Order: sequence, then structure tokens, then C-alpha cells
Amino acid sequence: MTAAMPTAEAVPAPSPAVEPPVIAVNELTKVYKLYDRPTDRVREALSFVRRSYHTAFKAVDGVTFDVRRGEVVAIFGHNGSGKSTLLKLISGVLTPTSGTLQVRGRISALLELGAGFNPELTGLQNVYLYGSMIGYSRPQMESRLDQILSFADIGDFINRPVKLYSSGMFCRLAFSTYIHVDPDVLLVDEVLAVGDIRFQLKCRDKLMQLRESGTTILYVSHSNPGFGDWAIIMDHGRIVERGPLANVWATYHRLMTDRDNAPAGSGRSNNAEASTSGAAGVKTATVRTDIVTSEGFVRDAEEAKRSIAYNESKEFLDRVDSIRFGTGEARFVNTELLDDNDQRVTTGSWGQRLRYRLHIRVDKDVPFLSAGFMIRNALGHHLLGDETWSQRVPLVDLHAGDRVVLEFAFHLNLAAGEYTITPGSSYRNVEMPGEVAYYDWIDHCDTIAVTRHGRPFHAWYYVPTQITGRIDRASGIAPENVQASVEKYVAISKY
Repeated sequence: MTAAMPTAEAVPAPSPAVEPPVIAVNELTKVYKLYDRPTDRVREALSFVRRSYHTAFKAVDGVTFDVRRGEVVAIFGHNGSGKSTLLKLISGVLTPTSGTLQVRGRISALLELGAGFNPELTGLQNVYLYGSMIGYSRPQMESRLDQILSFADIGDFINRPVKLYSSGMFCRLAFSTYIHVDPDVLLVDEVLAVGDIRFQLKCRDKLMQLRESGTTILYVSHSNPGFGDWAIIMDHGRIVERGPLANVWATYHRLMTDRDNAPAGSGRSNNAEASTSGAAGVKTATVRTDIVTSEGFVRDAEEAKRSIAYNESKEFLDRVDSIRFGTGEARFVNTELLDDNDQRVTTGSWGQRLRYRLHIRVDKDVPFLSAGFMIRNALGHHLLGDETWSQRVPLVDLHAGDRVVLEFAFHLNLAAGEYTITPGSSYRNVEMPGEVAYYDWIDHCDTIAVTRHGRPFHAWYYVPTQITGRIDRASGIAPENVQASVEKYVAISKY
């Protein structure tokens, strides 16, 4: 039997009744030959006994997945994990070493800055050049030119050589060109990170429009993109995780944090070790309670001590054991979302005052602790949250056996919908605030559903503003009639 050769073929779109995958990847592998010296390549080619002088490196190793029409797939992974190589294989830039790959339809691939554009040509000439490369005639590109230039928004630079562009300007023009040629498949690497925030938001909106029109999108990201049907994590050329976007992003974030928090000789324990050790071996001593606020310490405040008593929950520990990560010096042992009557809640009304209470057990000495929470929507956007570091609450000189209870009060000024709450505790180097190590982090630990409210607002989070204005009336309406209308408006607009 003859072995099948690796293929990367474009197949005509089938009838709607069949609906096969737009991208079908099966055991896809890309192997590079790495040589210690340039002469080793020649020695290997001339060897009569076929002696090998190279080391095989698998940039992509046996990857298999299917992507349907209109799906958006995010690809996460650290540098060198094989993400970009995978996109280049799908786009046809690289040829696979083994495995099969089928892509149905027209591909637009924005893989790296400079790809597909001639730096000596003007931006306008490059637009036409790209069109000719994918089989579009000049009249076809001219019919799209106004849309391309409007989206790119680079002004007169369109008539200047691309080599004079900044990375942001190039990204604008390349992305605008690639998305306006009616792609069936759009491949986007991390290049969009060079654009400013307004352009990034415009790109995201455009990607959502393409998705709704049936375009299949694969993109590489190192941050939470906030949209997508599912995602994968790549490591050493292989897919190590796949599933819903929010779940995969949480796993990726945990893996990257664990990688950053495990320097050689750091002496920090991992999460499993901390979970079993608890506070074993800690000597019992007289307990002194310090109440902490952003203004500093309040010594032995009995009323505050009773109102936020420490409460460790085995049920909580069992529930979050598989979804937490961190080095374990200071761990959450309970969380409570409470209303003003001290009742636990999972549903709240718009504008309601709630309190999120964190119970923390210190298992190893820590010089400084910062703890807080964040509330996220279904897209993964961070909408509300706070931490002790931001509020200058002094959680310092903590020792094994100490107990910490924190309470964050806030108003639920969120649009109607369901949200998750993530608590986190960390060490921050006071002299170098950018240096952070996570003691404990529990993604999507709690949930809160916000019910609808009569007052309309058009954002995820409502921040009231003070409005001042004037009306210059030309109708000569009587003041008493105006007052009557005002009172009527006030009466009907109470929510």
C-alpha cells in the first residue's frame, strides 16, 4: 500500500446540505531540521551512508481539529508553542511534513507585519498587488477601495511607500485590505496588538460582522480576546487543551502564572502542597485582632471583629479545589456574597448594595499581601473589582496561622445578565509594583445574576453623571405650563 502524501488543498464549497468542516486538520505535523553548523547540511546531503547531522524539531506535532463555517477559534500558547506555524500551515505558506489539511474557500491571512506587501510600493499599489495575488481584477479591487481606505484611515499616506509607515499604519492598511476581499477563512496572528485602542475595538467589531456573515476566523492571542466560540492551548507543538473560550482562557492564565511563579530556588510551594499542609505545626498563641482599612489600623475593635468573623468552609474548599491555582502561602477558605441583611445571594437587583467577603488562611509567612476580586461578564470582560493594594489597606507582616477577613462593599450598577466573580491574593513588591506572584486565584468562583431595571442605560456598567444644560425657548410657553410638564415627567420617570 502506498503511503498518502501530505496535502494542503483548497476544495470547492459543497452544497449546504452537506456542511463539512471549512477547515479539517488531521494529525498535522511540521518538522524542521536543525543543524549545529551550516556545513552539516552539506555533509548530510553528500553522505553515502545517509548519516544524519541534524536534530529534528517538531514545531507542530500531530494536531487534529475541525472548524465549521462561521466559527471563531482562539489559539493560546507561549512563544514557541507552535501557534504561528499552525496558522502558516493552514494558510499554505508552509507545507506540512505529514498529516492532512483541507481548507474550503478563500483564505485571508494576516500573519506578520510585512507579509504580502512590497515595502518599495505605495500603500495603494500594495492594495492592488494583494488583490492580484488572490485572483481579483483591478476593477474588483477598485469597487472595494473606498471601504478599504475608510477603514484603514491613514489619509495621504496611502500614496507613500509602505517602508515609511509605522507598524500601526501598516497594520491598519493590511488588516483593512484582507477583510474587504470577502474571505471565507480569516487567519489573524498577534499583529493587531500594535494598533491603538480605537483601532483594536474597530477591528473587533468588524470581526464580529464577518462572523455573522459566515466567515470562519482563527486568531492567535496572548490576552483574553473576549469573543470566540471555542479555543485551544498549544504547547510544544501539541494541543494540550480545548473547549469553551472562557474555560480555556482560565486554564491558559493559570499555566502562564504558574510558569512565572516557579523560578528556580524560589522556595515557594505549589498549590497541591499548600492544600494539604494547611497550618500544620503552627503553635497556638494569644490572638490579637487588628481591623484594617484604607486609613490604617484600628486596634481590637470588638464590634467590627464580630461583624466580619472568620469562617472556614470545607464545602467551599472541596468545590474550588480543581479550579484554583497559586503558590499557596495565603489561601481563600471561604467567600460570601451578602446583602445588607447578611443573607447570601446569587441574584441582585440593579443598584443594590452588596458585600463580597473573603476569608483567607495564611499558611506560610508573607511580608505583604494584596487581595481582591473582579466581576466579569460572559465575554470575559472585567467590569468591576478592587483590591487592597489599590486602596492602600496595609496587609503586612503576616505569619503562618494568621487569619484575614476582608469585605468589599459595592453597588450592583451592572446591566441585566449573569456575571462571575473571581477572587485573588498575591504578593507585590512594594518597591517594584510590577513584580507580582499569585498566592491564590480562583477563576469564576461565584456567580451573580442581575435582574432588569426600568432605568435605561447603554453600557455594561452604569456610572451616573451630573447633567447641566439650558433650553432657549422660542415658543413663548407659559412658565406654569412648563412646570406642569416637568412634574408630569418626573412622576412617570421614577423607576
